[in-house]
Amino acid sequence: TTTTTTSTPEERLFGYSERANHQNVAILCYQIWDFVASCTIPEHREPIFLIHHFLAGLTAYWSLQHQCMTYYSVYFGGCSEISSIFLLWVNVDEMFPDYNNNNNNNN
Repeated sequence: TTTTTTSTPEERLFGYSERANHQNVAILCYQIWDFVASCTIPEHREPIFLIHHFLAGLTAYWSLQHQCMTYYSVYFGGCSEISSIFLLWVNVDEMFPDYNNNNNNNN
């Protein structure tokens, strides 16, 4: 049975949400996969990347294990990864240096 966890602060912290559990499983699996993948890519093998994936995965695991703060899983699962969209644009110059140089020479 799924219950709504938005009526009181206590329910938002300790209430059960089946949807949040599914999301936390997805977050945990993604963070494990991304941690392992980051270990194989030299640019991503830096401590800051690995610590980020470890802590995000640990947060999802604790939420699943202790049924605590499931209401906020959208925040710690989604907001921690939304920055990836913007970081992609920052790194496009590094990933495609020839394309950037060709466009600058044509102007």
